[in-house]
Amino acid sequence: VGDSADDASLRRQSRAVEELVLRELAPSSRLILCLEDTSDWALAHTRAVVVKADPHLSRTVLVATKLDAKLAQFAMAEDLHRLLHPRDLALRHPRLLAGPIFTSVPPMMASKGKSYVQLLEENEASLKALLRDRLGSDIYADRIGIASLRTELAPHVGVRWTQQLTGTSKALEQRMAQLHTELEKPPPPPTADALDDFAERFGKAVHALIKGTVHVSAAEHGETLEQERQASGSGALCPPRVHVEQIAGEADDADAPVVSSRNEEEALWLHANKRLYGGAQYWRALQEFMLGAIQGPAEEVTAEEILNAMGFDGYHDGVNYMRAVCVIVVEKAKGCFEQNLSLLRLRLLHVMRRLAVPVDEMLRSDSDLEDEISASLGSPSASSSASEAEALLGGCARISR
Repeated sequence: VGDSADDASLRRQSRAVEELVLRELAPSSRLILCLEDTSDWALAHTRAVVVKADPHLSRTVLVATKLDAKLAQFAMAEDLHRLLHPRDLALRHPRLLAGPIFTSVPPMMASKGKSYVQLLEENEASLKALLRDRLGSDIYADRIGIASLRTELAPHVGVRWTQQLTGTSKALEQRMAQLHTELEKPPPPPTADALDDFAERFGKAVHALIKGTVHVSAAEHGETLEQERQASGSGALCPPRVHVEQIAGEADDADAPVVSSRNEEEALWLHANKRLYGGAQYWRALQEFMLGAIQGPAEEVTAEEILNAMGFDGYHDGVNYMRAVCVIVVEKAKGCFEQNLSLLRLRLLHVMRRLAVPVDEMLRSDSDLEDEISASLGSPSASSSASEAEALLGGCARISR
């Protein structure tokens, strides 16, 4: 029973090895080197396995090993001819790729400091000499040795290499064309959940920048007042520094507005050289606009303008008079402020567009974003790109127009 169990185990292992070998031999692009140790070509156990993967042996090179042992067995020339030139094998496998080639491994005990290559060459030379003595010719010399095997394999390996290279090049070209096609396709639209998540995080980041933050570098993202004027194309929103007392004019209660205006002017010029962004930059632009409004030219309302504004009426009472004055003041103010409002619009749109990069920086750092806006994100969110932030800010800017 024990022997039967051992035999069954050996058979299973043998089948597993054979299946492994056949899987490796299956690809049609592979050459097969079939090593056969036999004195009778009718009995070839290795070739019987190879035939299952390559029935015609059309990609098989047949190699017979231990030629030195075979020469010790056969002394007759006829036996050597049957071994070295097996006609039955050629008839049975007419499409055999190459072979048989005969090799022999030299004994390592007689190395005497020689390299393995030298021992191999000497051993093959002695085998060829022995055959020459027994057969009287070198008819089989080109079938003896590793060099003969290399010569036989070289053209077939070259052909396979060319075929593989051609096939691989075509496959690569097809794959490259497929990749170019995929790259040229527009990206799939994001899901509604992704858009909602991005819009929420974007809005919180913008809110944090407007409210005030220290997590964005002023050196990288801030602008001085002069840089802001040049980049926005708006120029100055108020004249250069002047004595505010002169602007107060002849007002009855001049002290309060003069002090207030002086403080605001000093605050503006105090922060002019500071690199600001976000809400601080908005604040500075509005301060400059307010100073420009306060320091604007004085306009006088004449009696002629009032009478013309009152027009044709039954009588000119106090109500008509005050209405005419209000109409004139509003029109003059509109003409005075229209240009400044247009410049202010340019300035504020510039500040809004500049939010794209710092918003993107905040969105890329979830920890900084959580610290800044005190919001808990339920799941990890993907990093938004600066182009997405810029596109959303651009949309806000278009709406503001």
